[in-house]
Amino acid sequence: MKSIQGLCIYQFPGDQKVKACIIAKNNCGTLIGMTQFSTSNLCVVQMTIGTRKLYIASAYVEPRDDEHATLERLDAFLKSTNDSHRIICGDFNGWHPLWGCETTNKRGREVAELIIGNDMYICNQGSIPTFETVTHGRNCSSIIDITFASGSIYEKINSWNVNLEACPSSQHNSIEFTLNLFNVNTTKRKNTSTYLYKSEKANWAESKAVLDLKMCNNGCLDVDIPTLNTNELESFITKIISTIHEACRASMPMKNNGTQCKPIWWTDKLEKLKKRCYLPPS
Repeated sequence: MKSIQGLCIYQFPGDQKVKACIIAKNNCGTLIGMTQFSTSNLCVVQMTIGTRKLYIASAYVEPRDDEHATLERLDAFLKSTNDSHRIICGDFNGWHPLWGCETTNKRGREVAELIIGNDMYICNQGSIPTFETVTHGRNCSSIIDITFASGSIYEKINSWNVNLEACPSSQHNSIEFTLNLFNVNTTKRKNTSTYLYKSEKANWAESKAVLDLKMCNNGCLDVDIPTLNTNELESFITKIISTIHEACRASMPMKNNGTQCKPIWWTDKLEKLKKRCYLPPS
């Protein structure tokens, strides 16, 4: 990308065509390009504003194959900066209900595992497509552009939205959000994650040992599942889930971000219907 007056452009071409970059205004703080994490498909910068530091990354993963191992490199970056503020934005070409898609594909599951495995939080809201095109005379749209952030800064990201008017000539719609680094009174975002444990800090050897021991002690391994009736099967499933929770609590810390969990499928319509259920009859 060519230089633009008044803007700083961070890109790392190497031997490949640049597919991810970061453009910043000159007055938005001190930025340093992180060459140890960056490639032509992954651009990482460290931003310093006052005494606050955070990493911002822009990523692109090809639709069919991850030709440059971008997901692997992104995972390595997230693990290397585990204790830092991080915001990731990118075109991942993956579908998953976690960011508003109706269906799931292999890439979507890979990206979801990367996000969850590194204790990151998805910022996408709603179901407005981030990508729209016409293929063989048919209008096609999807949500393949994702924003996710570390828990330490997630609640400071507000007003995430898809702007359909900002880039009318592009197949990708513009994504906008506000980062309130210095506003301590910012309204907390609702946590859409249903995950209870910080799996990236798990002691997997201990988890396996505890799980094996408890499964043996509570008789779960001796159950002949095909012979169970409905009630017995429900009871067995409850026992398995309880055993897994015990193993998790013994081997990894629980998440505690101070917000009540609101699953992504819990819509405003369901909230209104719930309130109606509690209304006294007139």
